[in-house]
Amino acid sequence: MTELLALALVLPALAGCMDTLADVDARTSRLRAVQSESLLRTTPTPDRGAYPSDFPNATGQLTTIAPPTSNPPVEDIKIQAADAARDVAARLATYTAEPENAMSLDLPGVWKQAQQGARELFSAEEEYILASIAVLIARRDFEPRPFATIAANFSRGDTSGTPTASFLNVVNTVGVTQNLPFGGSVAASFIWEFTRQLRDLVGQDYVATSSFQLSAAVPLLRNFGDIAREDLIQAERNLVYEARQYEEFRRSFLIDIASDYFALVQQQKVIRNQQGALQSLQNEERRQSALVQADRSAEFQRNIALSDVLNAQSSLAAARETYVLALDNFKVRLGIPLSTPVRIVETALDFAEPDVSPDQAMEAALRYRLDLQTARDAVDDARRGVRNARNQLLPDLDVAGTADVATEQQNLGDFFLRRPDSGAFTGSITLGLPLDRVVERLALRSASIAAAQSERSFTLLRDAIIVDSRAAIRNVELSRFQLNLAERAVEINRRRALEQQLKSDEVDAQQIVDTALALQNSENARDAAIADLRNAILSFLVTTGQLRVTDDGQLQQFPGLPPFVIQSVAPAAVPGQPDPVPTGERDLRSAPAAPDLPAAPAPEPGQAPPAQADPAPGQAPALIPLP
Repeated sequence: MTELLALALVLPALAGCMDTLADVDARTSRLRAVQSESLLRTTPTPDRGAYPSDFPNATGQLTTIAPPTSNPPVEDIKIQAADAARDVAARLATYTAEPENAMSLDLPGVWKQAQQGARELFSAEEEYILASIAVLIARRDFEPRPFATIAANFSRGDTSGTPTASFLNVVNTVGVTQNLPFGGSVAASFIWEFTRQLRDLVGQDYVATSSFQLSAAVPLLRNFGDIAREDLIQAERNLVYEARQYEEFRRSFLIDIASDYFALVQQQKVIRNQQGALQSLQNEERRQSALVQADRSAEFQRNIALSDVLNAQSSLAAARETYVLALDNFKVRLGIPLSTPVRIVETALDFAEPDVSPDQAMEAALRYRLDLQTARDAVDDARRGVRNARNQLLPDLDVAGTADVATEQQNLGDFFLRRPDSGAFTGSITLGLPLDRVVERLALRSASIAAAQSERSFTLLRDAIIVDSRAAIRNVELSRFQLNLAERAVEINRRRALEQQLKSDEVDAQQIVDTALALQNSENARDAAIADLRNAILSFLVTTGQLRVTDDGQLQQFPGLPPFVIQSVAPAAVPGQPDPVPTGERDLRSAPAAPDLPAAPAPEPGQAPPAQADPAPGQAPALIPLP
């Protein structure tokens, strides 16, 4: 019967071991089918907060083997069809409109918000914290570590010439151990042992002993020296590396946030420029319509202007959508809830441009770049790894010793050692011949290759930094040159528009439209060039390792440059709404155009038409209405 029971237990196990691959595939397919079918069943989901993807509130969801899935069948999903005749323009305007209580953020406010809510900054800081924790763990290995143990043993059995007896043995150990910085360890412990016979015999009660023990074990060849502190050495150096990396991240993060902010400000200007161009095109379309009605112009001239008005409206809607999408991504990066309305306020960031040569930029980068210093130190780490790997090829030669002073006690209350009863010292030396070091030799080869790779990585990073630093200062000069050209282009197109206004009878609709678009493009190029120059200067500072960030995430002043100024300018127009008309001023872009407008005074002979003054920072330039 026993054999049959054992066979019944063994056969199913053998049958499972003899499954073919086809059987495995069949079971896998059945499991997948069952799981896929379960997704079609509606299951209740727990409350997950503001968004369905938030973490569950109930801790019971942490251990359930079948977490609920919200995947109803298609017949339970209700989607309302939109009316094709709806007012799409009005709906788009509601998407881009900003309420009065929107959070206003200028450049310092953006940097402050990034310090408080940016997830990537928190992750970088946590890496720094983890490196600090690793150092504390490694240091603890070389600090005195107390320990205490209590062990109780029960035994029962026959002894020679005596009946069956039971014994209870209790051992208490209290001590401290210390790892040595050059290898090995020492330990001091106090041991109290109590043994009692659990059978009532005449003259049998208990035996108690206590002893003080001091022991040490030290390697002399293999694992001797600095290799014993390798974990501590590397952890301490990694903490320095993480401190450098965190500081490098804070600098780069400040530049990235500023670049995103400048891009949003530039997009605001693009929208305002597009609005101005649209209004100018609408004025021209109305002028051409009046001319057609007065039989002073052909119908196709009005159609040219009308076609460009439609294209400008489409471009304006696309620019607004681009801005809204960029603003949402910016809020995600800053850790601002997407439901919070935000208004980007333009900030004037004015600071002097550095006057250095490419060679000076290269020297500064090689001296101050923290990542280059870390790469240089990593070469030392790799070389130390080669030395440690070579140490593992040595034979094992260990010495150990133990000193023990003990006493026997008959009184249970004599817990501590009172009078030494006996003492002993033992010592040993062990030599292990290096007969098998195949793995260690392979590890040494790997360490040598890693060291060579580290040296190449350092030289590659060094050369890349040289190239980047030299290019960074050239990019500053290039950005200034492009800004000068862009400003001249804006001035030329303004003069062109003014001249066409003065000679409106000599130009057709297409020329006027082309001028309006050229002026808009030049203004966009100028605004982009301003942002590029700011970013180029900041990029130069971070590329050469000279950028400094305060503890609250703000930009520090540079002693070698004139003090820079960060100042909020006039509030920019809200994208999706008309530009505000300055108090006491007349916005010429919205002036109604008519064919019989009086002509502007002509310039003096030989004199260029007067140029329009540059707009104030943060204010869209006023376009001259076309007659």
